[in-house]
Amino acid sequence: MNRAYLKRFKRDQRIVDLLERRAIRSILSEIAPRGPFRVLDVPCGYGRIAGEAGAVANFMVQADRSAEILSLVHAADGSGPRVCCDIRHLPFRSGSFDLVCVVRLWHHLRDAEVRAAVMEELGRVSTRYALVSHYRQAGLHALSRRIGGRFSKRVRINMLAPGQFEKEAETHGFSVTRTERVLPLVHAQTLSLLVRN
Repeated sequence: MNRAYLKRFKRDQRIVDLLERRAIRSILSEIAPRGPFRVLDVPCGYGRIAGEAGAVANFMVQADRSAEILSLVHAADGSGPRVCCDIRHLPFRSGSFDLVCVVRLWHHLRDAEVRAAVMEELGRVSTRYALVSHYRQAGLHALSRRIGGRFSKRVRINMLAPGQFEKEAETHGFSVTRTERVLPLVHAQTLSLLVRN
């Protein structure tokens, strides 16, 4: 990852980013009265949702597997601990956080066993909530990826069938209590609030 990534992201994803942040604020405002929370943002990327997650936090850790990305987070926001780690093996004690935010990762996890390992870790470190974004099959987005994939070397993403994410979460002790489609029918990005059973 490098600064060119940040520029490309900001240029290509502005509308989705704006709508996604609005959905995150809406979901977090629903649980905010039960806070403040100990929050883990993983992978934090360059700290894009730090403001939204930080608004409900009394303590927040930002974690990512890329030390370079973490250095960009530090340059953008010098506060709060940052930890370089793999989300499948989080270096935190069980029950360390009230809320774990996982945004813009799930659609890269093509293997069901990897998704299960990550969900297991979320359940281990969270005492209450997880906010997870994932791609749910959506008409235009799925079609454009299928057509575009034949003519370009775009990153392959994983779009889950309706109900699949909920089943995977349930298997690991979570219930999905709220789902927000960022741009229904057009984009696959979906945010789900998970609550520990």
